[in-house]
Amino acid sequence: MTPVEIAAYIGAGAWIPQIINWIYKRMSHPIVKIVADSRVEIGYTSFGPIFNLNLVLSVLKKDILIDKITVKLKHEEGDEHEFIWQGMRETLSELTNLYGEKVFQEKEQPAIAVKLTTSHLVEKFVRFQEGKFKTSSQILNDKFITHSKFLISQKKGYEEALKSKEYHELIELFKNRLWWKTGDYTVTFSANSSSKFTMDSSKYTFSLSSRDVEELNKNMGHIERTYEIIVQGGEQYKVTESILETLKTKGVPESILGRISCLSTVEFKTRSEFLSTLETTFPKDSDDFKELSKFIATILKTTKSEDIESVNSKFYWANIDLKPEE
Repeated sequence: MTPVEIAAYIGAGAWIPQIINWIYKRMSHPIVKIVADSRVEIGYTSFGPIFNLNLVLSVLKKDILIDKITVKLKHEEGDEHEFIWQGMRETLSELTNLYGEKVFQEKEQPAIAVKLTTSHLVEKFVRFQEGKFKTSSQILNDKFITHSKFLISQKKGYEEALKSKEYHELIELFKNRLWWKTGDYTVTFSANSSSKFTMDSSKYTFSLSSRDVEELNKNMGHIERTYEIIVQGGEQYKVTESILETLKTKGVPESILGRISCLSTVEFKTRSEFLSTLETTFPKDSDDFKELSKFIATILKTTKSEDIESVNSKFYWANIDLKPEE
């Protein structure tokens, strides 16, 4: 062996401790695994594209703090969209009441961080929202709300706000970002942490049918209605001929209906405003006034205009099978 070869071996040997150290650090990194439920909720609401499901999170070797979870969806035609976690729900306990019904004690949490330990699995229902949509919609939403408040301060009706450039820009954004389409999607989960870790990632797939896409597109009407209610003030009570007919079928006496009909020219912004005005149409000690208390709940429920909560209940959600990619 020549002196040059000996020097080369000595030089190479000097790197052995460093290489061993690198391998040790690599092998000692936490290994994070995300396992998805077999069902996923696909939606499109006033928050944009939505992806919700139950996840089980685990870690090997070391505990770790995860500060973000993302989901990448890739359509079979190549379109890609990234979702970011927004909130979580955890089931703390499950009880059975006296009627044999299951009652769940649940805890809602903002999606800030989640601690994973080697001793326990973490199971949570996680809500995801498309990141790009959230950023762009927030800007246009704020512009529209600000402009609506200005118009209201100028004593202009809510119709003016719904004719404004700010409103049409916001609604166009919703229409343009409703990108759900028929076909197969590939799902990839990722996690972020300030600590180094290895991701044991698995891919999943799901398919959207033409019916699912058609129903999701119909949610645009509910989104528009949501903004109409917002600029109207959120809650309204109004008396119309159809409402009077409905109250009649529910047994409200003619003497009370006659007094309610006197309010048909006014829209009331709050429950208390409607009730106080209604009560002034009755002599305080009259039999009709005493009878009114029996039907007040029915009257309030029937005369109350559609609110955001009732609109939210009409949104279509596609509950889809989620399968591990083969």
